[in-house]
Amino acid sequence: MLYYQPQVRLSDATVSAAEALVRWQHPQLGLLSPDAFLYVAETGGLEIPLTYHLMGIAVKQAAKWCAQGHPLTVSVNVSPNCLLDDAFVGQVRSALAEHGLPATLLRLEITESGMTTDPVRAQDVLRRVRRDGVQVSIDDFGTGFSSLNQLKLLSADELKIDKTFVHDLATDPGDAILVRSAIELAHNLGLFVTAEGVEDLTALAMLDELGCDQVQGFALARPVPPDVLMAEIRKAQDTARATLKRPARRDPLSAARAGALNP
Repeated sequence: MLYYQPQVRLSDATVSAAEALVRWQHPQLGLLSPDAFLYVAETGGLEIPLTYHLMGIAVKQAAKWCAQGHPLTVSVNVSPNCLLDDAFVGQVRSALAEHGLPATLLRLEITESGMTTDPVRAQDVLRRVRRDGVQVSIDDFGTGFSSLNQLKLLSADELKIDKTFVHDLATDPGDAILVRSAIELAHNLGLFVTAEGVEDLTALAMLDELGCDQVQGFALARPVPPDVLMAEIRKAQDTARATLKRPARRDPLSAARAGALNP
């Protein structure tokens, strides 16, 4: 199943996007996090079909929210091997067509290290989905040690700063320098920046000062089932507004209704 974590846009402390995060409701062991089972899926040859299955669930849910007047961009993590699968672009198009979701409301997250196996082919695949209107995000930036030249050539919309650089942001000056540099680099390349793993409000305020565009993390909202996401969104927006001194809006989801795209 998929849980969803709100992503807060710092310019106005509103939520117009959420990341879909996989969970497994095991009959004996209870709710399991990805660390408990994704390795089994990968080594068992299930990572590609699992990715397509979860993408279909996320697209269907996003289409449901859209029909209810809450158009949220939903980010879906994509297994690196999917970029080597000839059926990938067709699978993305089929999921969107089946559920009637505008392509701009789907964002595919690709890990930085996942681009290194066959970068030429990966770039071609990502260009094709972006031509359809789908957004592309480079996940876990800073952990894959890819070349800056490859990043320059990459067809993407978003860069996500890995939580390892955000966790000690308030106490480690080195992390602050790295995060500032990553944000400036991404902006110079025309990408908007999301920081993940924001677990304290001090880090939230620092990321705002550093010019980060969007954040997600336990300090604002936890991943939750789809039926309670709207309540979690309101909670995240209230926390962000109080911390960043942003004015409240009459409609807590007005930013999401106003447009599908993030900065």
